[in-house]
Amino acid sequence: MNKKTIAQPAHDAHSAAFTIFSLPSPSRWRICLLIIALICSAAFIFKALAAVNLTSLWNDELSTVEKSFQPSLSFLIDYLRTDVHPPFYYVILWLTGKIFGETVMVLRSFSWVAYVIGCAAISAAAWSYQKSSVASICALLLSCSIPFTVSYSVEGKAYAFLFALISIALVFRLRVIQNKTNSRYLYILTYAAVGLTHYYGLGLLIVQTLIDGFRKKSRLFSCGCLALLLPSLWMLINLGFLTSQEGREWLEPTSLLSPKLLQYLLLTALGPHWQLVLAIGLGTFLLLKFTQVNTSSPSSLLLIQAWGVDAGLLLLIITYTISIWKPSALPRYYIVLAPACLGAISCWLGAHIHSKELLQWRGVLLTGIIAILLSLFWTDSFTRIAPESPYKQRNDSNYRALSINAAASKIKLTRQCSELNASDYVLRQGRLLLPGPNWICINNKRLLKIASKIKVGQEIVIADSKSSNLRKQRLQKDAKALEAMGFNCSKAEMIEPASQVIRCLR
Repeated sequence: MNKKTIAQPAHDAHSAAFTIFSLPSPSRWRICLLIIALICSAAFIFKALAAVNLTSLWNDELSTVEKSFQPSLSFLIDYLRTDVHPPFYYVILWLTGKIFGETVMVLRSFSWVAYVIGCAAISAAAWSYQKSSVASICALLLSCSIPFTVSYSVEGKAYAFLFALISIALVFRLRVIQNKTNSRYLYILTYAAVGLTHYYGLGLLIVQTLIDGFRKKSRLFSCGCLALLLPSLWMLINLGFLTSQEGREWLEPTSLLSPKLLQYLLLTALGPHWQLVLAIGLGTFLLLKFTQVNTSSPSSLLLIQAWGVDAGLLLLIITYTISIWKPSALPRYYIVLAPACLGAISCWLGAHIHSKELLQWRGVLLTGIIAILLSLFWTDSFTRIAPESPYKQRNDSNYRALSINAAASKIKLTRQCSELNASDYVLRQGRLLLPGPNWICINNKRLLKIASKIKVGQEIVIADSKSSNLRKQRLQKDAKALEAMGFNCSKAEMIEPASQVIRCLR
């Protein structure tokens, strides 16, 4: 009797590979391009992760430490009632710190996770809006790589978190426009969270709601109005501080007049080669527009309105105009414009180049342009966060080096005690610093008062960070004041250009 032969199943990986390579050539190339795009995105994402602990925390990040890593939630809320920032980011970061630890790694990794979520959300929003693989891939590549998102991906500030929230809100906004079920409430909640994270996020929400109302988009307008309730309630609770002298003086006028503000915004968003990036973008737009074959592409105006690019531009114009007479805006605040701009640009590209055209000259052109931009961004995006040597200064600050250098000293004086005490705290939480005395805050009078109580043989350490000449001169004046009281002070010990330590023995 003949035995039946049982066919053995082929190995899954071999079958998958055989399936791919048995596809027609255009399909095979599209899959290869998709894999390359995912690899490039992952390269930017993990290079950012590798930079989490390469630089010292700077002033604003140490301010985040001081606000967020409080002993209890009620203490945190009371503390934030005397602060000009909305509370949502700090509350979420406080909870994260209680679960995973109050360390530098946790502080910056939180931003990195938000950056990854934001990039994925923009890609998902582009796919949801247009069902175009070209649009979705372009959204992922651009959002993962531009300096605007990468430079804040490992910074202990709210900007990466704000970027993620707005990206997620756009996913639900586009679903509301498409009449998808169960999206209105999620749109309301995410945009309320945006308004409770940063006041520029609240400004974007207000402008977007007004524009939707003006266009008689009743569902979007009602969602925007409901989303405004919680941020408005917080502002009402915090109104006393916001209108006080201390609250009004918090945002000091900057030196960024309007022309400079726009230039610095482009530099922050697109990197040192921003002129080249703009030229490449403009050239691509004109070339694709004038060689367009498909006349059924969606209207650019509808694209702008759906993604909320017009609301972002109006917010930019308003704040830009205010800066003419009161320069107070900073380029990093405009991270709120990035998700809509990236999504709209990607969907425009997806509307003008279909996946079937990737092997034609227009598709090859787009692939080449994306490759050029990625090669530029690979260096430009990491200039500030990934120095050649680890543990370097960031934004002219190196509090980490000061904390470690003065760790063994018993009497530590500084005019930046809040920053240095916060630096000491996170380093101790990360077990990089042993327990020791806190830094003592000084001014001209208090320095002399403390110095008069120092006994013979005791040593004082005075320190300052930031590399401005004014601060260096101030530290030298403090040392001369101590020498006049009988102390013997060493020469200023340079800990990188940003930090100085002077040791004085009585």
